[in-house]
Amino acid sequence: MKFRIEKYSDALLEDWEKLNLNVKNSSFLSSIHWLNFKKKRGANIDLYLVYLNERIVGLLPIEIFRRKIAKYAYSAYSPVLDLVDEDLEDFYKSFKRFCNEYIKKNSLNLFRFDPLLDVSKRPLLEKLEYKKSLSPAQAIDTWVMDISGEEEELFMKIKKDTRYYIRRAEKNGIKIVKASNKDKVAEFGELMKETTLRKGFGNYNSEYYIDQWNELSSKGLCSIYLAKFEDKAISGALINHYKDTANYSHGASTSDYELMKLSSPYLLHWEIIKDMRSKDINKYNFWGVLPDNVSKSHNMYGLSMFKKKFPGELVSYVGAYEFAPGLKGLINRVSDYFSYKKERY
Repeated sequence: MKFRIEKYSDALLEDWEKLNLNVKNSSFLSSIHWLNFKKKRGANIDLYLVYLNERIVGLLPIEIFRRKIAKYAYSAYSPVLDLVDEDLEDFYKSFKRFCNEYIKKNSLNLFRFDPLLDVSKRPLLEKLEYKKSLSPAQAIDTWVMDISGEEEELFMKIKKDTRYYIRRAEKNGIKIVKASNKDKVAEFGELMKETTLRKGFGNYNSEYYIDQWNELSSKGLCSIYLAKFEDKAISGALINHYKDTANYSHGASTSDYELMKLSSPYLLHWEIIKDMRSKDINKYNFWGVLPDNVSKSHNMYGLSMFKKKFPGELVSYVGAYEFAPGLKGLINRVSDYFSYKKERY
């Protein structure tokens, strides 16, 4: 079986987007609209198409990152493939050769990728001697809620205490506002800044959210919502919707302990779910959660438990793998081992 991986050209835009829309193992992260947004913000992105004979069977968006001691390629939730399981081994053999050539051509330490393959495919990647990444990438374990059906029935499927918090937030006077201008997006950016200072994790600046909303909301890929109390934003969410799924990509909340008691995030997500249903979206992906066996001391534990208060299904992927040849690859992996110890589980 002969696979070729060749450079994308704009003449093939329709083919790219058609494949991304039609295959199961794809997301907004491999949409041309998302990739163009990243390029406009200065990301170093290469795009490739995968051919089997003369048929396009895959997409490969690549971003090159530079760090203090590393320069590496990363393909987020990719490669995106229109292949049956029986063909995956042949493809990933070819892909390994491509990774090796790409690393040499661009003087990289390694090539990292995390395809939307079911977790059961890990043995295949390990058989081909890809290494499990020691650095965090996209969510491995996600919590996906089916939001189709009648609204009243859907509400009753939500846990009793969660329904209580939704109603309590309404009684507390919380109002949910969908961003319709730059000022409201900037409010979300400031709330994100407050959240990351409290939680101690990295984040984007307000301009990132404004640019994303400006670029993608008109294309149907981005919406931002705020929960307000007496005209003050106290929680918010950025949703990337694509195909039949809404993805909870970023969330923010107030650091004011008294305002936290108002239960605004519960109402926020319920109102988002109702709005997504009106767009004929039938899945709400709460994004990353922790498996049940992870310690309560993990910094994601509280957020993970909050997401699981809504009815859903745990959907797990293989996670990030790497082709990291030679000394430079080893140095990068040793650095990742120590840098991200607290984030792994």
